[in-house]
Amino acid sequence: MSKWHKFYIDMARQFASMAKDPRLHVGAVIVTTDGILYPGYNGWEMGGTNEPDSLEPGQSGTVHAEANAILKFNPTIHKGSTMYLTHNPCIVCARMIVNTQAITSVYYGEEYRDMRGVKILKERGICCEKV
Repeated sequence: MSKWHKFYIDMARQFASMAKDPRLHVGAVIVTTDGILYPGYNGWEMGGTNEPDSLEPGQSGTVHAEANAILKFNPTIHKGSTMYLTHNPCIVCARMIVNTQAITSVYYGEEYRDMRGVKILKERGICCEKV
């Protein structure tokens, strides 16, 4: 793993530590070609209770880390950006990443139970690798 991949994956892990989900803490960092960072972690809406809808896997109701990072990100001026994640993206987040039309690479530290998001990214020409 390159020192930069490690640096940004470690940064995503730091943001993940802020997550309130009792089951899984996920962090994300979008890095633009200009070096601007857009972080995110999984959590509930602003002002919400930070209580999960359910403890059942995949049913907590959190806004995913990828979505929270993308909400801050401006894809029209940051083409060629890279996203770093603590875990591989789910299928919904993978589709959101594709739809930015600006994120060209995704690197993640750990595999989650569903790898279909990785497949979607690769099929759409986005580099997606575990580092």
